[in-house]
Amino acid sequence: MQMDKNTYEVLKWLRTYYPDADPQDLPRSLSGLEFAMRNENCYKTCPGISKCHTSGYVMKPVISTSLRGITYSTVVEACQKGTNERQQIQVQKTISSCGVPEKYANCTFENFNILNCHSNVQIALSVAQKCAQNHLSLVLGGPPGTGKTHLAVAQIKEYLHDGKIALFLPVITLLDEIKKTFGTNNTAALEDTIKKADFVVLDDLGTQYDTGWVNERVFSLIDYRYSHKLPMTITTNALNIDMFEKMAGTTSGFRIVSRVKDCEFGHVHWMNGCRDYRSIRKQGKVLA
Repeated sequence: MQMDKNTYEVLKWLRTYYPDADPQDLPRSLSGLEFAMRNENCYKTCPGISKCHTSGYVMKPVISTSLRGITYSTVVEACQKGTNERQQIQVQKTISSCGVPEKYANCTFENFNILNCHSNVQIALSVAQKCAQNHLSLVLGGPPGTGKTHLAVAQIKEYLHDGKIALFLPVITLLDEIKKTFGTNNTAALEDTIKKADFVVLDDLGTQYDTGWVNERVFSLIDYRYSHKLPMTITTNALNIDMFEKMAGTTSGFRIVSRVKDCEFGHVHWMNGCRDYRSIRKQGKVLA
């Protein structure tokens, strides 16, 4: 069978998918297969979904069998780069509704710069990533400005990328919201949402007022998630476990620490000896 150059190129390409492809089975119009062939590796020079001439989709060759025999055609699939970009756009839209403050909205593991940082900062990045990957809980303690919140928000984004429900909850703000609705059905609904979310960040534990009611509310949330093996990250300015116990509350600190110390909880990491990198972030945008 005589083939022109274009048909030969299409058949040669098609055989990388289907080695037994026969020229007699090619469709009359090769336009679909030609388009798929030309754009097979478009991801290598991807301009981004906003400039993509196929809107983030690619065509793949498929084989089908009918009474007339075998034919080859194409099917449209979302390309991985387009899928990733759409996910990122969705995450950015969702991040504010998760309670993440605007100044932390762009925090990711990728832009957490550990260059020239204390080893405890480098370890914190590794631990936070592993906890997010393995759905483990984490207590991240250390002085203000060492990147604890940045890492916690980066974890939230990992869960959102996987289609999970994740919440960022500054402890003081959370308790204020519970107080506003206390004694109503809204309180139960609020606490139930927090208890059952796929992932929760309790930010700045230890800054809350130390009262019996406050301590009980905080312990109740932590204990529920611990008991049901639901991951959470707790950030605190405490520098060690004893300080953390005191800051967690006089009536509940010991009980919270007993959960944290359990080998099934996850990890605890203290970022001791780390400088305040907020001034560096303002200059070089290193850490949040």
